[in-house]
Amino acid sequence: MSTFPPHPQSTSTSEIMMTKILNLDEVQNDEDEKQITIAGTAHLMSPMTLKNFMKISKTAQKLKASEKQGGKEISEEDQMNMMQEAIQMAFPTLTGDELGEMTMPQLKRLQEFIQETEEDGAEEAIENTGEK
Repeated sequence: MSTFPPHPQSTSTSEIMMTKILNLDEVQNDEDEKQITIAGTAHLMSPMTLKNFMKISKTAQKLKASEKQGGKEISEEDQMNMMQEAIQMAFPTLTGDELGEMTMPQLKRLQEFIQETEEDGAEEAIENTGEK
């Protein structure tokens, strides 16, 4: 039986360095799937990316600020375009035609649903930063 000499930088087995690897390609979306149904068609909410989260958050802030000012800062058309963009980032399978057929109460509730979901996701991410 042969014995291998110890590694030159290590004097004992307790001093062996371990490399930690996190393969983000293997990380699955742990969130519960969220979906909406419009005109009998179900649309799954796409997982929120940082880029989309920031863009949607910025859009939501602009819309809220505009609402507080009576909608004077942003035209109604621009508000609707921003809302449509945010909705389609969250639900990419939702078509422009389907959005165009939605009532204002449906749009408002959908916008609230997206905001609630992004806020829940942000809170969960903050809570998980201390976990291993």
